[in-house]
Amino acid sequence: MFPKKYRLESRLGESFFANAKRIYSPLFVLYWQKRDDDQVKATVIVPKKRATKATERSKIKRIVREATLP
Repeated sequence: MFPKKYRLESRLGESFFANAKRIYSPLFVLYWQKRDDDQVKATVIVPKKRATKATERSKIKRIVREATLP
């Protein structure tokens, strides 16, 4: 899990995804957006089509988070 200062709030909802920048990969999509206070909010989405087991999806998310955090 991302540290709290990097996590998305659930109330951001559709507006976040509409305005966020995306990085596509065969295994995941990384959505990120730089906020007004120079923080970066990000989320990683791994579709079931790519990784059928939840443990596989979680592992991919952990690897991406480790690579992207400062």
